[in-house]
Amino acid sequence: MTLTLAEYAAHDALGLAALVESRQVSPKELALAAAAAIAALNPALNAVVETYADRIDGLDERTLGDGPFRGVPFLIKDFFGHEAGRTIEFGSRLCRGMVAEQNTYLYELFRRSGLNILGRSAAPEYSMAGTTENALYGRTSTPWKHGYSSGGSTGGGMAAVAAGIVPIAHGSDIAGSIRIPASFCGGVGLKPSRGRVSVGPLQDENGYGLGQNFVQTKSVRDATIVFIAVGTPQGEDGSADLTHVLGVARDVARAMNGYKVIVDKSTVPVGTSEKVRDVVRKETTHPFSVVSNPEFLKQGAAIEDFMKPDRVVIGAEDPRATEIMLELYAPFTRTGAPIMVMDCASAELAKYAANAMLATRISFMNEVANVCELVGADVDHVRKAIGSDRRIGTSFLFPGCGYGGSCFPKDVKAMMRFAADKKYDFKILDAVETVNAAQKTTLYAKMKKHFGSLKGKNVGVWGLAFKPRTDDMREAPAVPLIEALLGAGATVVAYDPEATKVAKGIFGDRITYTSSNYDAIKGADGLAIVTEWNEFRRPDFGRMKSLMRSPVVFDGRNLFTPEQMKQQGFTYYSIGRR
Repeated sequence: MTLTLAEYAAHDALGLAALVESRQVSPKELALAAAAAIAALNPALNAVVETYADRIDGLDERTLGDGPFRGVPFLIKDFFGHEAGRTIEFGSRLCRGMVAEQNTYLYELFRRSGLNILGRSAAPEYSMAGTTENALYGRTSTPWKHGYSSGGSTGGGMAAVAAGIVPIAHGSDIAGSIRIPASFCGGVGLKPSRGRVSVGPLQDENGYGLGQNFVQTKSVRDATIVFIAVGTPQGEDGSADLTHVLGVARDVARAMNGYKVIVDKSTVPVGTSEKVRDVVRKETTHPFSVVSNPEFLKQGAAIEDFMKPDRVVIGAEDPRATEIMLELYAPFTRTGAPIMVMDCASAELAKYAANAMLATRISFMNEVANVCELVGADVDHVRKAIGSDRRIGTSFLFPGCGYGGSCFPKDVKAMMRFAADKKYDFKILDAVETVNAAQKTTLYAKMKKHFGSLKGKNVGVWGLAFKPRTDDMREAPAVPLIEALLGAGATVVAYDPEATKVAKGIFGDRITYTSSNYDAIKGADGLAIVTEWNEFRRPDFGRMKSLMRSPVVFDGRNLFTPEQMKQQGFTYYSIGRR
């Protein structure tokens, strides 16, 4: 059904929630009604509402219905019901705690309206937030039914949740009347536990949740340690955006009632701890310490990595904060994992340096693989030979079709950016990026060479996510490959165990999606293997051959050996091997 403005106005928040939950109204329809409510409150916004209503029609239900966005129409409803007929002050409770890309149109409505944000700013501030699943498992999908945590990033959220600590995310104390069922908001706060912190839901006495990503004054006052674990999205120049981090620090400072240890868990550039200190000092006279505690968690394996860390890095400038952090992490390092205490700048740099080194190893091996193809060598033999050197080791020496995800690309760019800010040209990382971008084209180049023309060819693709055990397709090699194939006139049929829903948001109906890997190669002229999911490692080769129009495999992850594929009767192309 289409939800008219009158119907929107006639329902209270619980009624709206029931309509969406029963699927009588879609999240998109509710969002459009909320935008109309804004226009009703301020007629000058009609043109802006029209623009962004058109834009919202172009977004899918997942984008609009997931995450913290789902509370926004209820918040607007609260203002609409109580303050219709005059320009309202959209408080930070409305504008903060949203995932930026999910709420662009609302953000722009607020920004362009010039409405005050509780007198603090001419434009709303908002934060990044993740789902419980994202915080725990490093996935990015955000199903409607899932509860929400305050974790802004895979590592930040997981580190705090696994430790029994919930990160404080961006926002201010809710001093108002909004009453949304807790099941819809899933807010999480902090409670004291033996002088530290533990998990507890933010609800009032009637069981109503107080929302997502709002810094609760009581939570801060009850806590000894406050983790900042929000997103640091990449800016247009490659730098890390610290808006959310500093916003959290500001709100935490305003809520302080005594000594606190404020911990930067987010991935932040060198110098952020000083910026946090400056922000906090301006807002409070209470004593505090700022600690840098970067996470080193793999997406898809965050729980295991947190519970069994290789190391814990603590950047602290005073003995009191150091002692508290050592006590906090003691239960997680009983097997001998080192806790490394250092200055904040070193801790901040360690995170970026670690990811940059791993990215460098990948690009280096891809370069070696490319040379192997030219000289007739086998990169697997070369890899094993150099990996046996204890000074080098075997990790991250597997060539492929390029790295992706939210960490390596973003962190490499950020490290280059803050080095450039200090007038230093990080030449190696520039080369790492260049090599990686080129490597993402290698499978297409092999296909082009084999087929000549790809027009009219049917290509099966196994794997869409940038790595196994996630649905994350940010910077995934599958994206440029598929775009190149489509541009050349090929038909693409793809399968991924987790990332299909995300892929639909990228490619729409330009490609076909299947529910099994074998369905993706029915009548295929060739198969491209892009992600090394375990289920792809031991396929039924006879079944594959019978399904494909021509048995040609382009293996971007070297899952099979050339000898094995030759015996099975396949024409086989891999990375860096004869």
